[in-house]
Amino acid sequence: MAPYSDELKRLLLRHGIKLKGIFFGFPFAPGVAPRLLPDRYTELKSLFTAGRERVLAESWEKLLLDHEKQAAVMKKFGSNLIPQVRFQDLASISKEEIEDTRERGVVVIKNVLPEKERLAVKESLKEHIKRNSWTKDFPSLRLRPLLKAKKQPSLPTDSPAVYELYYTGLGAVYRESYLSLVISQCFLNSL
Repeated sequence: MAPYSDELKRLLLRHGIKLKGIFFGFPFAPGVAPRLLPDRYTELKSLFTAGRERVLAESWEKLLLDHEKQAAVMKKFGSNLIPQVRFQDLASISKEEIEDTRERGVVVIKNVLPEKERLAVKESLKEHIKRNSWTKDFPSLRLRPLLKAKKQPSLPTDSPAVYELYYTGLGAVYRESYLSLVISQCFLNSL
């Protein structure tokens, strides 16, 4: 368990929130102090780096230059940085778009399922969450007022961003039922 500030512990416990769950896996959780590694890791690090200081410094400088380039690309493209393609356009995607996808390491494929089916999946998940009251959400309903009061801008306070759903039974049904999902997976595997 991550170390928490005494203030956060008292605040959460006062509101009946246990100090576990997906929320505390996020490094930006309020009051979560960074973990310090034991001293033996300092010794191990010196074993790995001894005699390689110059190579490591050059590598670091190269990384900083690449970071500057990528920051400029991010500033230029903004939210369009992540490639997007419609399912119906997968067969005609250009080599440039494929290279861009490989470089970014991610792509959003839109309209893989018909809207009616997407909404059915969403409703089915909502029902699953209602039936399984033990399902944890992040940020949880009880935590949202605290986040609003603490003005945590990076955290959504109006609805959960993540549910701890590990198996609902729906995934296998949809993966095996829709050819469009199989085609999308094959496309991604071909990259």
